[in-house]
Amino acid sequence: MDKRAAYEESIRVPLAVRYPAWFAGGERSDRMVLNIDIPATIIHAVTGQAESFPKRFLDFGPDGFDRSLKLSAEGAGRASFLYEYFQESKFPVTPTMRAVRTSEFKYVTYDDPDQTDELYDLRGDPHETVNLIASEPHREVLAELMDELRDLRIRTGDR
Repeated sequence: MDKRAAYEESIRVPLAVRYPAWFAGGERSDRMVLNIDIPATIIHAVTGQAESFPKRFLDFGPDGFDRSLKLSAEGAGRASFLYEYFQESKFPVTPTMRAVRTSEFKYVTYDDPDQTDELYDLRGDPHETVNLIASEPHREVLAELMDELRDLRIRTGDR
């Protein structure tokens, strides 16, 4: 119904890149890439300067920039990302929400207390049909994701 929700069909967008200096062609990756990675990567491709990456978003190892990064953040060590949507008066159906997504799980929480938070196992349930928020075996994962979401919100200034 809406591209504003935190479901995979809304937040995942394919990315195609052509840059022969870094890519032989035909490469594929399921790594997490965010729109904030793209300008910094383009600047690096043009200038050759790893320093052009915003350290706030991408961390470098002791050897600096790793060519394997290739817009996919694999050298940056991104293990999760923050998703935010703030309700708009034009689209009152979709509530304010925040989510954290890892390669394995997604946790979604809403400002509206009438909404039910959500937890999905993205490997076992890629279509997000089974909400595990009340699942006892997933309590530890939920606690970890809640901590990660809190940390991401603090780092991005969304307190």
